Amino acid sequence: MPLITLKICQQSKKPFPTTIGGTHPPHSPTSLRCSTDARSAGPPHPRLIYPSFYLPLSIIIARTHLSLAGWFRGVTAAAAPLGPITAVQVAVNGAIERVVTGGDRDPTDPERVGVAMAAGAVSSLLYSPVDLVVIQQQKLGLDSPGATISAIVKEHAASGMMRGFWSCVVREAIYTAGYLGLAPIAKDYLTGNVEYFKSNDLAATIVGSSIGGTVAAVLTHPVDTSKTCAQSDIAGVKYPNARTALGMVYKDGGIGALYGGGLARTARLCGAFFIINNIREAAIDWKTARAEA
Repeated sequence: MPLITLKICQQSKKPFPTTIGGTHPPHSPTSLRCSTDARSAGPPHPRLIYPSFYLPLSIIIARTHLSLAGWFRGVTAAAAPLGPITAVQVAVNGAIERVVTGGDRDPTDPERVGVAMAAGAVSSLLYSPVDLVVIQQQKLGLDSPGATISAIVKEHAASGMMRGFWSCVVREAIYTAGYLGLAPIAKDYLTGNVEYFKSNDLAATIVGSSIGGTVAAVLTHPVDTSKTCAQSDIAGVKYPNARTALGMVYKDGGIGALYGGGLARTARLCGAFFIINNIREAAIDWKTARAEA
């Protein structure tokens, strides 16, 4: 969760969840104000308020009065749906794959990537509202996902829950193609063509997951940044939509601004790809063993 919080702060230019100068309690929404209001919190060094892409989390923690509750705010909304959403992605991927292959052959590499992209796009129906709740819970400083959903619906109606949906479709399509397509393809190539990896399956999984996670992060981070900005500004005061946000962020800060928080997200994706693919392979092996028994 701290990596997600770090990414959101860097993308939307919000201060880190700290009690800078001791003037605001850790649970106060004031401690999570957008950068335009940060000047009233005192004159801390700008790198503490507007985090650098390269500033490590450990240095940030050392230089600020850390509010652990703030760094983990939204963890329930972020973590609880993760398993079900991943299960939906894997299940939809399998269903589409059976349609494409007829169930009597293995998919080609392009088919694996394309099928995974379709599965990811479908999962955005679930994932987009989840991301919105996490971002708004951190911004508003609320204590629960339920309270955040109520606040969003009260102010913006039920349709407000789908703000940033199409940018989430793009992100999840490429993300899912990364862990269900590219990462397994990279691993298969390594174990089939590189002598070292033929007898080191774990190493092949690590490298394959790192390749898939890094490529997915690089390709999707600009649209993820625009989605975060649009969902943070749910009223559309500055960013009418994610597409507009993409252009405005680039105009204001160049390509570096579009990749704010990219390092934290890349690390998270590589780790997630490794875990998911290990669990998926174990499940496939178990299912195969039962079928052959």
